[in-house]
Amino acid sequence: MIMETAIIIKISLYAVSLALVAFFSGTETALTSLSTITLSSIKEKHPSLRGHVAAWEKNPGQILAAIIVWTTLSIIGSGVLATSLALDFSKNFAIPKHIMLSILPAAAAVITLVFGEIIPKILSRYFAEQVAVRALGPMNFVNSLIAPLTKFLLKLSENVIRLFSRKYTAGEKPSLNPDELKILLLSDETLSLPDPAKRIMENIFDFGKTRVSRVMVPRSEIQAVSLDQNLDKIIDQIIEKGYSRVPVYRSNLDNIVGIIYSKDLALAWRGGSLFVIDDLVRPAYFVPASARIDKVLREFKTGHQHMAIVVDEFGSTVGLATIEDLVEEIVGDIWDEYDIQEKTIIPFPDGSFMLMASENLEQANRELGFNLPAGEFNSISGWILDLFGRIPRVGDTVKWGDLEIEVVDADKRKVQRVKIKKVTGAGKQVQ
Repeated sequence: MIMETAIIIKISLYAVSLALVAFFSGTETALTSLSTITLSSIKEKHPSLRGHVAAWEKNPGQILAAIIVWTTLSIIGSGVLATSLALDFSKNFAIPKHIMLSILPAAAAVITLVFGEIIPKILSRYFAEQVAVRALGPMNFVNSLIAPLTKFLLKLSENVIRLFSRKYTAGEKPSLNPDELKILLLSDETLSLPDPAKRIMENIFDFGKTRVSRVMVPRSEIQAVSLDQNLDKIIDQIIEKGYSRVPVYRSNLDNIVGIIYSKDLALAWRGGSLFVIDDLVRPAYFVPASARIDKVLREFKTGHQHMAIVVDEFGSTVGLATIEDLVEEIVGDIWDEYDIQEKTIIPFPDGSFMLMASENLEQANRELGFNLPAGEFNSISGWILDLFGRIPRVGDTVKWGDLEIEVVDADKRKVQRVKIKKVTGAGKQVQ
């Protein structure tokens, strides 16, 4: 009877040890999974935990050391109890001692590994905030019980680390990653901003991810002048185009030789003396279509450039990008007194919309609330050509999801305008 009671007590103590292993293991995973934003959220939702959160933020290393110490002690305790139970079972049930000492501790180790380590860690990873809310208080308490020991172990560990890494700094906190900073700045709880300001901030965070091919003026719309003509025609065309900087080429657009500044031309012309047009040509700046616009903008700044010719992998001209195009990715369209503000999206009473095929897909999604595949194509035109698999004719229609797209203006080379409206039915269907 006494032996049975002892076995029951030891089993109960083993269960407690297993629960402690699970608690400390799960707490470690939960706390190390918390971002700065989540910690701020916990302090806002649970004012009583602010002190505990502050303790974790101030000295996470000491709390982690305490967790490791308590986890180790709990595992040792469960192992000792499993061994003791093996001896008790051997006596009570006349089972050879070596068999029980092989089976029971091994089984206990598997149980501890699965239910004390793996499962708690997996669950705590998914429910980090909920686990942390319940564990922060108890964890700070048990940490205080062995604070001198954990401080000693932490100091010892830091000294050992410094032997191998001179860059290590005790207590150094990791900085916010870009995604965390974006969430922190744009969350309503953190900062209340009007929609235009939020849009600008979102654009800033996306700026470094955007390729120049998404913002460039396409080849078909480049306003360039051929040098293979007489001086009067060159001057007339540059004046007619009305731009401060005009690319110039020989033979074709794949052979752009430079940029002419209108002010240079005006000064030379005003001087009244003869001049050679080639003397006014400044070197062109070329960038690959795959270049990120943040790097291009940086090179614009260091190289005092305002315009770049965009080329593909074969060196062919595919577009043109200006400093204005890049800045517009942050602040939106910039209009000067010479820009013609043509409406690119026109609503109709029946709920449909007329769009210029050159309209940016992301811009169309923002203004119309659609979910067009902006990540795959730059413009409405590129998307339409992909849907049809050919250059469509006026009157051709295609269904995409719950949208019907009708081509209302096109020529032999490209689509000019389309009409989009929501319809019943789904699926892609070309007519």
